Amino acid sequence: VGGALLAGLAGELRGRGGDPGGASRALESAAAWAPAGESAALLLSAGIWAETAGEAERARALWRAVALDHPDTPYALEARRRLAGGPESGG
Repeated sequence: VGGALLAGLAGELRGRGGDPGGASRALESAAAWAPAGESAALLLSAGIWAETAGEAERARALWRAVALDHPDTPYALEARRRLAGGPESGG
């Protein structure tokens, strides 16, 4: 979990530093080896950064993965909300 936390932090900092696409890819990569609970959080963040980078289809694919692969997590609820695309969804 410590490695996933560090990877997540590094991805977030990369996005805030002006590279949202790179942040998204880094978070997605970290999710591939993170424990399941952490993986969902990393994928959700990867989708948010993908959306910020203008990669709407990729963002939706990442959120879909969270909703389908981690359905019993709070991250899945957020992913479904973003997929629904309401005005409060952030997207």
